[in-house]
Amino acid sequence: MKYTVKVDQASVCRNPDAGRQDYIEPSPYTTITLTYTSIVPVLPREIEGHIMSMSIDETGSYKITAVVESFDEKSMDLFKALGINDLSVNFYRPIQHIHSITPEPEFFATYEDTRVTCEFCKAEFGHTELEEDCVGVDDDGDDVWASRICPVCHTPECCELEFEKLW
Repeated sequence: MKYTVKVDQASVCRNPDAGRQDYIEPSPYTTITLTYTSIVPVLPREIEGHIMSMSIDETGSYKITAVVESFDEKSMDLFKALGINDLSVNFYRPIQHIHSITPEPEFFATYEDTRVTCEFCKAEFGHTELEEDCVGVDDDGDDVWASRICPVCHTPECCELEFEKLW
């Protein structure tokens, strides 16, 4: 059976960025450079696996460059607990230019929760409970997705949905 999911008219509001396609935002990642002279037996968990380079400079100081999502006071405290008191940290968070192929919509809106019935197990639930999942990879290496998976019997494509358009 095909269900029409209606727009919640009370939720409709104008998008202040309507039509916009270009954004300048800070990167979600920060590049940090740590410089110290002590030998470190263990690196903080936030840095392990993110190290881009390690070197010893002309003064005998160790330099580690890493890209991380966060580096906080706990990380600094761990270095101090390891006996590193001469630690200097430089942070660099680049700005990124993002160009979207599709412009921002003129309006924002949410949809009303619509009750649907699974064509296979006949369970009834809200359309927002439907799931989707990656079920494999195709010959080109792209993910293959199953959608509208019943939350009860886990059968994909368990119902048909049509979403109401704003205009």
